[in-house]
Amino acid sequence: MDAIARVMRAEEVRATTRATREAIRAASQVVAKLSPWSTMRQAESESFTQIVDRLQAAIDSSTLPAEAKGPVVADCLWQQCNSVTKDILRSLPPGASLADMIRHVVREEHLTPIQAAVHTLTSAMACFKCVEAGHIARSGEGYRLIHDLREVNKTIQPMGPVQTLLPSNSAIPKGQPCVVLDIKDCFFSIPLHAEDKEQFAFSVVFPNGERPNLHFQWKVLPQGLVDSPTICQITVDRALMPVRHSHPAATIIQYMDDILIAAPSASQVDHLVSTITETLQANGFEITNTKIKRGLCVTFLGVGITNSYVTPPRVKFRRDIKTLHDMQRLVVSLQWLSNVILVPPEVMNPLYDLLKGKHPWDPKELTPQAIDSLDFIECQMSTGTLARWNPSILLDLYVHFTQKGGVGALAQGPSKKSQPIQWVVLRKPTHAFSPGIECFANLIIKGRKLTLRHLGTKPARIHLPFCKRLTMESTVITEHLAVALTGFGGEISYTTRPPWTQLLTIVDIDVPPKVIDRAQPGLTVFIDASSTTSTAAAVWQAGETWHCVKTCDPILSVQQLEAAAVVLAYGLFQDEPLNIVTDSIFVAKLCLAMSRPGVSTSTAASMLEEALSS
Repeated sequence: MDAIARVMRAEEVRATTRATREAIRAASQVVAKLSPWSTMRQAESESFTQIVDRLQAAIDSSTLPAEAKGPVVADCLWQQCNSVTKDILRSLPPGASLADMIRHVVREEHLTPIQAAVHTLTSAMACFKCVEAGHIARSGEGYRLIHDLREVNKTIQPMGPVQTLLPSNSAIPKGQPCVVLDIKDCFFSIPLHAEDKEQFAFSVVFPNGERPNLHFQWKVLPQGLVDSPTICQITVDRALMPVRHSHPAATIIQYMDDILIAAPSASQVDHLVSTITETLQANGFEITNTKIKRGLCVTFLGVGITNSYVTPPRVKFRRDIKTLHDMQRLVVSLQWLSNVILVPPEVMNPLYDLLKGKHPWDPKELTPQAIDSLDFIECQMSTGTLARWNPSILLDLYVHFTQKGGVGALAQGPSKKSQPIQWVVLRKPTHAFSPGIECFANLIIKGRKLTLRHLGTKPARIHLPFCKRLTMESTVITEHLAVALTGFGGEISYTTRPPWTQLLTIVDIDVPPKVIDRAQPGLTVFIDASSTTSTAAAVWQAGETWHCVKTCDPILSVQQLEAAAVVLAYGLFQDEPLNIVTDSIFVAKLCLAMSRPGVSTSTAASMLEEALSS
């Protein structure tokens, strides 16, 4: 009986113990809260030091004893790091401290990208390891090796660009199918001369000199060399030369490592693709099937090409402008688009106004007018197109003058249905005032040059927006216009406005001059200005009495004060002929130049323009 009692008591004790443990565990789950550091996980893009800092901050703010915080951080790192970091931690010896863990992982994190970039250069044989046999190939999806060649570039004479003109996709003959090829690893397919390889050596240095440096030498053309782009263009062009000679009817455009092929028929294009691929492979280049783009619409240099027209690139502009440097970069990108989409000078003018400043770090912010300009340009990119050139139709050059400059177009087709092939635009004028007829002349000169450069031909007709035929006695004939039309043997047309001119604010410059250089019957007003007193004055005689009117503005320069004196005199006698006498050659020439509409870019010219247009 005693033995039975002892067995029963032991069973009761064990049951009671189990029940007590379950109760304590359940209670702890209800009462205890999860520690904030227990839920932290290292993201794939998060560095080891970042997760350490987060864990350390969470544990330091807890009530754990000081001696327990270090082991808790180390334990969390073992459990909660990502898989890449865990692989690095496994190479640590047992019992490594927290400091050893941090030092080891940080070192591996810095070396891994370099070693991966060099190691993954194996298959393409882009460089080789010094002393040892073996090759290193170009980086793949992971990392890209950056090689500092600035010291080498200092010893090399730049060859300069050999392809200074960006190809125009709209110049590709209309109706011809197109295919785009992309040479794979073009730079890494051009070998260096054996005597030059040692000039392109680089080393992988290990921290604290733990092991000897690894030395490598490039055996192919490295990226970053000052002449690499030029050498690449010349080498590819030489490889394509036999194909160009054997297929004169085809269009083959090569820009760096991109090649566009167009021919009258699809079978000819397919034959050219095979021929060019074989030719390039024979010269050491590689073109894979994934690098060949076909279809009803292909993209070349960012521009979409269909059977009959081209579409502008889809570019998203930065609007978070903070400095003058940001604004300069934005305007440069917009100027590149000006030949592809219609951007009137009035649209660009609010953006040009934001380029005023001395230092790249000067604060800048987009104005409401500038935002409207960007909205207009983005709308043009989504809706605007250019027609592809039809060699069987005559080419026309249209020029028009607007409020802030000139716009021209190379186009084809009847005037009422004219389709632009390329826009002709001018840079912002740099003179104080540019007469409208001078803008016409510059547009004609530029348009004629563009047709020769891109199409190898000349425009058959030039359309001038004048109401009547020009003669040598015409008042709008100037030296600029005469020079622009020199050697032109085609037809000159008048008063033609294609449909796309609806987007332009056209200004007629064929109007009587408002200012002449000869005295006229009427009142004579003498004007002068003083920089000492910042005063502009107008003096005239009425009967036996002399009158004088003055204006003062300390902000204006002496030239601007002279212009203010002209504005003052003109405002006093707006409804009658006026003879103005001034000792300022600048103001006299400026007034004569502004006898007809033009573009004002200076304060003095803007003041006179406002007075003459009132």
